[in-house]
Amino acid sequence: MIRNVLAFLATIVLYGCNSSAVPTTPPQLWSDHKSLNVSPEVCSATAYAALLSLGFTEIAKKDSFTYANHGPNRAAVKCIPMQGGALVYFAVAGPDKTSVEKLRNQIAWKF
Repeated sequence: MIRNVLAFLATIVLYGCNSSAVPTTPPQLWSDHKSLNVSPEVCSATAYAALLSLGFTEIAKKDSFTYANHGPNRAAVKCIPMQGGALVYFAVAGPDKTSVEKLRNQIAWKF
């Protein structure tokens, strides 16, 4: 299941909803996950608030999945129910290693 979720996140982060948006060079992709002692709904609200507070734009939220843009970068956050809380996966992709890593870390710190 984890492999499927990560593959899904990578696809959304890299291509969004536009299947013709194939990058000319491979993007940087940084991801991580955390186990949380909150409900998936609280996790999802935290994801939205985190992306908004970090200056992400075009934030799209559907149930427990949230993704958004930050300049040339795209982030995706997925909250999955688990016993006693939620598991949050987050990934950021973009052309520059430094900015992708920084955004991924900033999202992680919000949780």
